[in-house]
Amino acid sequence: MFDNIFKLFIQSLAYSEKAECLVQITSRADQRIKLQKSISKFISSLTTPSVARTLVLALDECINNAYEHGNLELTNREKNKFLSEEKLETELHQRERKFGNRLIVINFTLKKNVLRISIADEGKGFDWKNQNTNPSQDALHGRGLSIVKAVFDKLTYNDSGNICLVEKELPPA
Repeated sequence: MFDNIFKLFIQSLAYSEKAECLVQITSRADQRIKLQKSISKFISSLTTPSVARTLVLALDECINNAYEHGNLELTNREKNKFLSEEKLETELHQRERKFGNRLIVINFTLKKNVLRISIADEGKGFDWKNQNTNPSQDALHGRGLSIVKAVFDKLTYNDSGNICLVEKELPPA
């Protein structure tokens, strides 16, 4: 399903210097995984393999944050607890029952060689201005934002922190 949307996106670049597409999924693990696989193929068609790999990794982090921390309202403290107890997957599935219809909306724009992606969720947001992006080495999670900052040229949030915008100038494929 998503592959066709991305194919049309690529095809539209033959006729215009700007292409844009919007994709939305509910907050269910199966949809998130399908979308992430399609995004991987899509990003790989836009740039070099090494750049594509790092972009996909960072974008997966953004989508996972929208899913777990945004729509499923899982706090960092709760995630640490469930990871240490090896119960994270069970907890995510339980939260999907309550919040699974919340949307994650991703907008891709490519103009010339600049890729802009916004990821929005229906969660409450977070205090991104005071977020620790340097977790301890023994932390079970918390490196996602550090990866995103390192990979993308630009990372911004709306005031409430439930919309993330990333930007990257792509080298030619």
